Amino acid sequence: MLQKVILILMVAVMLGGIFVLVNGDPTLVASDGPDAGTQLPAGVDQVLQGHEFSSLAVMDWPQGRAIFAGGIQGLFRIDPETLETSVVTDQGQSFRSVRALLVIDEQLWIGHEQGVSVLEKGVISRRITQSDGLVDERVLDLLGIDDQTLYVATYTGLAMVRGSSVSWISADEGKGKLPGESIKVLFRDSRNGIWMGAYNARGGGVLVESNGQRQFISLEDGLVHNSITSIAELPDGRIAVGGGVYTEGGASLLRFEAGQWKVDQNLHRADGLAGEKVRHVFVDRSGLVWFCSEYDGIAIFDGETRKALLTVQEGLSDNEVKKIIQLDTGEYWLATRDGLTRIRRDVVMPDQP
Repeated sequence: MLQKVILILMVAVMLGGIFVLVNGDPTLVASDGPDAGTQLPAGVDQVLQGHEFSSLAVMDWPQGRAIFAGGIQGLFRIDPETLETSVVTDQGQSFRSVRALLVIDEQLWIGHEQGVSVLEKGVISRRITQSDGLVDERVLDLLGIDDQTLYVATYTGLAMVRGSSVSWISADEGKGKLPGESIKVLFRDSRNGIWMGAYNARGGGVLVESNGQRQFISLEDGLVHNSITSIAELPDGRIAVGGGVYTEGGASLLRFEAGQWKVDQNLHRADGLAGEKVRHVFVDRSGLVWFCSEYDGIAIFDGETRKALLTVQEGLSDNEVKKIIQLDTGEYWLATRDGLTRIRRDVVMPDQP
């Protein structure tokens, strides 16, 4: 009997390890939100708890404006007014591990476990898979470059979609072109520089391409960590690069000087971050900077000053927030490890109009 119990436990541990490997960052500690039946703070709502989300987008729909949220369990459409939800499928087939969403004109580009799909007028109008030249279909991020060009980041390389053609840069062939094998995040700054952040056990860091020039930035250059999770541009023109593994990491703030990007400042928990590993960096419409941690919630900064700390105690669905968007109404939508959280603007900064 004892041997049978031990065997069951070993299988459970192995399956748990496989789940972590397939679905992204490992989790050390579960974040407990408010107990069932607990009243949430006014102005805070939770949607689709029990689902993991890592991508968000807002787009006008024939029935009105809609929030699209993607994660391990698929792609969902949410009415921002009624909070009614529905599953988005491809001919009845659910998407798997939707890690990237990008709105281009009236199209929703969906990066998922089996390539890229384009949702247009309620139906899938295009699919990009291995048969089209996408060597690795496990998409991690999407970035529109111009009207004809799209970058597709994957676990093992980068695809460039130009019109109907797809070209590929693998990690092996991309030495000098890619910062690492797994391209976790893509970003375009106000100088039209293209940033690529790698999330690798070895190597990693960021690569920025601008005006035909490439610059690699890593630990050796003062970067806080080589495993990159998020890149954003701050109101003062600096670039925030967040990253880390488990409980290590932080955020590096880079300044452009003498034709090069240089690490200007590194932020850690002691500097006001909610936790060491930074999972996502978001700059809202008023210039507030949200540093989302892996396990400890969100620290919101106004310039150099931390103005607020949000955790499950303030109504977050989970302390791990992977993506944030803000609607033109001012309200925020947060994709977390355990559902979506909607927060009204005045809840975050009650003293500001």
